[in-house]
Amino acid sequence: MISHLNNSDGFTLMEVLVAMVITGTGLLAFASMQAAALKGENMSDSFTTANQMVRNVSERILKNATNVVAYDGMKVASNSATDKKLNCPTLDPMPACLRDFTDWQNAVTDLPGGNLSISSVPSGNFQMVTANVAWQDIMGSHTISMPFQVAP
Repeated sequence: MISHLNNSDGFTLMEVLVAMVITGTGLLAFASMQAAALKGENMSDSFTTANQMVRNVSERILKNATNVVAYDGMKVASNSATDKKLNCPTLDPMPACLRDFTDWQNAVTDLPGGNLSISSVPSGNFQMVTANVAWQDIMGSHTISMPFQVAP
């Protein structure tokens, strides 16, 4: 008869523990990468929203170029209700500025702590307009600015 005393079948307790540690570490790393990816996606969405908003501001002001000074000093914030009449002077007919203000006020709420400010300064035969969109998220403060010229 042959003895099988030195032949062990299966896994030892130490092998099982090492396998569990390696698997657990891998799962924790995967969860950490997933959380970082979600943060990056949210930040990317905010940048996209801000870029679209700045482009929209420039297009609408260029379309309403004869009233470009009506936009000077406009401030739109997501965390407070701003009086439209303070931002747009009375123009006849119903000013596009008021429609723009309302649309931008709705859009800026998509940004955490978002705000939009527009400034305009004469520059020769043009108005130099700058639109700034700023917001605050878990990654910090961000601002996108777009200067452009408008011929009134």
